[in-house]
Amino acid sequence: MSATTKNITEDFAEKSRDLKLTEFLEYVIKNTGLEEHVRDGTERGEERWDNVRELLSVCAKYNEEEPRQAIRMLVEEAALAQEADNVEYEKDLVNLMTLHATKGLEFSVVFIAGCEQGLLPHSRALSGANEEELEEERRLCYVGVTRAKEKLYLSFAQRRMMFGKTQSNPPSEFLQHIPERLIEFIPAEEENVIELD
Repeated sequence: MSATTKNITEDFAEKSRDLKLTEFLEYVIKNTGLEEHVRDGTERGEERWDNVRELLSVCAKYNEEEPRQAIRMLVEEAALAQEADNVEYEKDLVNLMTLHATKGLEFSVVFIAGCEQGLLPHSRALSGANEEELEEERRLCYVGVTRAKEKLYLSFAQRRMMFGKTQSNPPSEFLQHIPERLIEFIPAEEENVIELD
């Protein structure tokens, strides 16, 4: 191990003992140049950067834990999530997947969560720079909607934590294109709302 690598490793080990998990991750990102490496000017690079920012949001729930314990808890959660990804597609089970992965499939009941401006359509498509991106998001939404054979549930949140910040986004513009006669609005009842810190 070179002297520089050893210094960086020791520095990170020391910081991991003293900083909250999100602070530690932000420190690592800044001091490794990860953002500049990931955000290479491509759409894929922006997607990867969004994943890093979402990791910060996930880390926030462990900020009150002792730093080393917080890292262990995060790794355990990631391992459990990976196990969940290996669930086989079977009848009479809930299948969780992206809209991209639903093409060609049909289900009796479909839930599409996150029908909010900035999520569906994605914030990059809303910048106005490329109308084709917005149309692609519209097609993707259509794919998801048409997977439902019997019932379709579209949900949006009044508030959500994204990239470490609480946001209030309006419902997706795509919802306005659904004929009113097909909609039954089910408001969230206060006792059914679960707020996670």
